[in-house]
Amino acid sequence: MGSKGAVAVLGAAAVVGVYAAWRETQRKEAQQQAVIMPAGYVTGGAQQKLAALQQGGGQGGGGGGGLRSALVGWGVDTLFDAISRNGWLGGSKGKTDRPATSGGLGGLVRDTLPTGATNTNSAPTGGGIGNRLMRDLMRDFGFTRAQAAGVVGNLDHESDGFKGLQEYNPIVKGSRGGYGYAQWTGPRRRQFEAWAAQNGHSDLSTYEANYGFLKYEMSQTWEKRAVDRVKQTNSVEDATKVFQDTFLRPGIPHTSSRIQRAQGYV
Repeated sequence: MGSKGAVAVLGAAAVVGVYAAWRETQRKEAQQQAVIMPAGYVTGGAQQKLAALQQGGGQGGGGGGGLRSALVGWGVDTLFDAISRNGWLGGSKGKTDRPATSGGLGGLVRDTLPTGATNTNSAPTGGGIGNRLMRDLMRDFGFTRAQAAGVVGNLDHESDGFKGLQEYNPIVKGSRGGYGYAQWTGPRRRQFEAWAAQNGHSDLSTYEANYGFLKYEMSQTWEKRAVDRVKQTNSVEDATKVFQDTFLRPGIPHTSSRIQRAQGYV
């Protein structure tokens, strides 16, 4: 076997080893969470996560899409976080404009249903914030009401009705977890904080900071692809799923909760 072949074999073995270690770590994490979480949350979150990891697939089956999404998201965030910190692609350190999952580690590691929520099929609870988002999204992006509702229903779900801006109990031990209407996590949370500082928003909990960064991501970064895809939909259900998969990319999506919340804004 030539030197290139040996390198390829070693590289493949390393990838398999990292994958196995990662999956075992997340399986144990999910088991621990399933024990400590309240029963209402366990049935909607941690137990589904554990089942997905044990079966090698995501919620709803279909050949492991959720697990692959988590692993890919984990790898992308880790790689680009290193690039951002070290300035390997030029420019100033600590800044990069690249795709990352809202949930940091692909969404499967951090269940997108906030800890403490007991109902994964909830009516919208965002009230004035949700209605304000509807108006601004329709004005700024030309969404129909159904399309805007798909976006807002997702954000309502992510932030527990815009009440849980800080992730209640981050699964990744020692991390800060997600923050904001979209529960920006890891590199995307740091980008939110940097954008807010540069634009005079000292309080990240305000509507202006959250909508401002959301608008920035949806108009000036790679994430803007979600806008065109949402605008191709003709129903609130489709708009919700497209924004979920394109902009947020959770590993265990709880799609029914997102749709039910979105329907309340139509």
